[in-house]
Parts: sequence; structure tokens; C-alpha cells
Amino acid sequence: MTHSNFLPKKEAELTIFLASYLSGLTANRTTLALTTGDTASQTTYCNGISTAINNVSIQKANQKNATASKNTTKKANLLAIQNFIQLVKKLPNYTTAIGNALGVIGAANPFDPSTFKTVLTTDAFPGYVLVKYHKGDADGINLYARLQGVTNWTLVSRVNTSPYADTRPLALSGTPEIRQYMAIGVMSDTEIGLQSDISTVVYGG
Repeated sequence: MTHSNFLPKKEAELTIFLASYLSGLTANRTTLALTTGDTASQTTYCNGISTAINNVSIQKANQKNATASKNTTKKANLLAIQNFIQLVKKLPNYTTAIGNALGVIGAANPFDPSTFKTVLTTDAFPGYVLVKYHKGDADGINLYARLQGVTNWTLVSRVNTSPYADTRPLALSGTPEIRQYMAIGVMSDTEIGLQSDISTVVYGG
């Protein structure tokens, strides 16, 4: 059976349509010679859809509130715990053995600008290539790109926040291309460390 396209695609508009439909159906029941059973069944169907949609909206709102509450509680309580741990570490009888028992001695992992090497991932979407990277303690990266088969790299942008959307157009309009990306860490406007591994993506524009 083929249905007309009068049904709204968006659920917010669909609930409005259903309420209007039921109102009109009830107002015209006698004219259309419909039985009370007809309108009762339609009411059940419409209300079932609206209730299901509203339940999802409520669950989303509750989830959002619960997540916000969790993040607030975690941030405040972890800060209090960290402050207390710092006090414990200053007590006269505190030892490294006690610190290990409490699990409050972190592994040393100093940032070395000379060996820093970021990791790139790239994904193609309509109109842009999304570039994600890890910057560690660097200020950001210099992002370079080239077409496969080209030797020289072209600086795309200085990037401080991941991810980055490369919206440059195709070299030849309508012709998909294979792009290669590479990045180098930056601190105080100076490139540091090693070039990243090359990330390759097919971009269709």
C-alpha cells in the first residue's frame, strides 16, 4: 500500500500532527459516519506514538541532568581527594611504601619536545576532511598535506584544537583525490620533535 507524504519526518512535528489529526477526526466523526470504535482505535495509535516519543525526550533530559550532576560531583570530590592526598604526603610518618600502598605515586612521564611525535587520524566527509591528533604538552601542531604522488608538503594550517576540519576544495572540481596528511608539534611558535606518520584518505569533495 502506498502512503502519501503528509506525515512529518521530525518527531516534534509528528506529535503536533497527531494531536491535530485526532481533533479533526473527532470533530468530523459524525459527518464521516465513523464509529466510536474507529476513533478510539485511532486515538490509541496516536497516543501510543506520542507517549513513546515523549518518554524518549524525558529519558534524554534525565540522562543529560544525570551526566551534568556526575561531572560536577566527580570534579569537586576528586579535587578534595587530591588536596587531602597532598596533605598526607607532607605528614612526618609518610613514606614511599605507604604511597605505593595507597596508589598515589604516579609514574614519571616527562614531556620531551625533541622526541615528541603526534598521531594523526583522518576521515573524509562531504565537504571536508576531519583530522584528529594528539598534541600532548605541545601548544598545537602544524598540519601539512599533499596529493598522493606529490613530493612537497603544503602547510594547511596551524592547529591548536583537535579535531580540525580541512575544507579546502578539490584540486580538480568533481574529481576525487587521494590526500596525504602529516603534522609536526609546535611550542612557542617553533616546530618541535618528529614528523608524524602519514595519514592517507580518499576525498571526494
